[in-house]
Amino acid sequence: MIYSATQLIKTYGPRTVLDIPRFESEREGIYALLGPNGAGKTTFLNILGFIEPPTSGQITFRSQAVQFSEPE
Repeated sequence: MIYSATQLIKTYGPRTVLDIPRFESEREGIYALLGPNGAGKTTFLNILGFIEPPTSGQITFRSQAVQFSEPE
């Protein structure tokens, strides 16, 4: 398994833009991310790409927990 995420939430102020209870992706396969404008697609990809941290939740990448920290 490449990615696994549980209880993934991202908020901007009082607005919740992402709320994913569970997500898993395997090494093989082709995935599509669909949704209307403002649904959180780019935010989700930024979190999976380690560009921005989630507000809460746990992500594992290649079976290792991801720890987001402030950039130096």
